[in-house]
Amino acid sequence: MSKGKFAVLVALCTVLFHLVSCAQEFPGLATGYSNQQSASLGTRLSAVDPGIITVRPTAMVGWQKMGANISFPIPVDPDSGIRPLEFQLLDANLWTGGVGLEVSASDTLAFYLGGQANARRNVTVVTSIEPVFIGEFGDVDWTGSQVEWWAIDGGVSLRIFDGLRVVAGLRRDHFSLKLNDPRLQGVPLVSSDLFFGYRGDLQTKLWIPYLGFDLTGPNYVARLTGSPFTQARVKLPLRINFVLGDFNDLEYSLTKPGGFLEGLFIYTVNPRDGFSCSLYAQANWLNVKGRGTEDFVETGIDPLGPFSSSATATFARYMTCLGVSLQLIF
Repeated sequence: MSKGKFAVLVALCTVLFHLVSCAQEFPGLATGYSNQQSASLGTRLSAVDPGIITVRPTAMVGWQKMGANISFPIPVDPDSGIRPLEFQLLDANLWTGGVGLEVSASDTLAFYLGGQANARRNVTVVTSIEPVFIGEFGDVDWTGSQVEWWAIDGGVSLRIFDGLRVVAGLRRDHFSLKLNDPRLQGVPLVSSDLFFGYRGDLQTKLWIPYLGFDLTGPNYVARLTGSPFTQARVKLPLRINFVLGDFNDLEYSLTKPGGFLEGLFIYTVNPRDGFSCSLYAQANWLNVKGRGTEDFVETGIDPLGPFSSSATATFARYMTCLGVSLQLIF
């Protein structure tokens, strides 16, 4: 683990430890705080009454903005003049929807599971650096079609005292799109104009284990979570076009852990018995940089032949979302 990732983990643990310590040393921090509430974690868990179960199904819809930057080294002779591939997703705007379910016992221990996905639409993709471009150099714009993003999130939260909960969970995140219609300064390009072409789907697959805490009030929840252990796998099928029409495929799999940070704020605007309506704002950022596995698999008769190598790549992404959610309480 790098020093930076270790520092993030230590900082999160330190904040959580400090908050718990404050709760035990300063009872006035929590409304109605008593000696019974300051009991040990084991005592609190043993006091959970399984007969007091609350179920909260949730439905949500929102407007999401997403941006990403991916850098792929090309595994060839450095003196060949072939540069890295710089891929950018520019501020994609997507409608999203989701459902979730939370089950809590005595409002002390809660388990949650939910999922979100987007409505498909076209976005703009830019390859700001092409490895080889026959003709004028410049940014190549692409239409990213059939954009598909979804995430499944599950975890557990534990109430430390009134107003503070500790959260731990795991998220599976998927993003893919197809690259079509390359353009240079608005002029359409044909396959013979590009030494490198693309086919198939660009895909990113993320596993994000996280730790954090909730600050809660009468009408709001503010959550901060983070992780230095984000696992990313990025694939970009790449075709090399040669004079004889031959081509090779390149796939880059980045499997080194990276950093993740997310903030979530939920404000309940219409609380009622058995029903609530909330507004939410969410933002997250992740960055993965390191060595991965690069596979260059020949499918024709090109003299390069099949080979693989390891090189340093980067994958960075941000997401923001505003939306509304409806929740039933049983």
